Amino acid sequence: MNRTGSQATPPPHRANRKNHRVTQPPSRPLPRRWFFALAGTSLLLTTAPGQALDPRFKDTDRDLVADTPTDPKDQADPATLIFAYTPVEDPEVYRNIFSDFIAHLSQATGKKVVFFPVQSNAAQIEAMRAGRLHIAGFNTGSVPIAVNCAGFVPFAMIASKTGEFGAEIC
Repeated sequence: MNRTGSQATPPPHRANRKNHRVTQPPSRPLPRRWFFALAGTSLLLTTAPGQALDPRFKDTDRDLVADTPTDPKDQADPATLIFAYTPVEDPEVYRNIFSDFIAHLSQATGKKVVFFPVQSNAAQIEAMRAGRLHIAGFNTGSVPIAVNCAGFVPFAMIASKTGEFGAEIC
């Protein structure tokens, strides 16, 4: 019995020693991409609940991202779509890397699409918040802030032709 008078339950690691299997740490460390994937998940779990969706946006379906405005006059329909990819040391490098994507996006939407090289994560989020950026590739750490502050709606991620995805820092 414990102090409250109820039957004490042993901790799970002692509850059933016969069926309990103690796992040993792996003989080699986990791949670095697992660490960053887990760290990213931890960041999302610890960051998102503490922040709220900007009051300019609505989330009536409660999926934690901004809903498309129901009134067409509140929906953006720019003549030219602006695309930016996460900032790097030399963002101009991505202009050529994403040229096929930009051409495809232009053909699919019937609109001119322009690549916008951003210098910082804050500049990228602010450009989207201000309506100067319409389509973006955000880095993992910026996604919760972009969702809450700029109304960013994540819908895809880059993967290899074999379906593998994730970051590996060497």
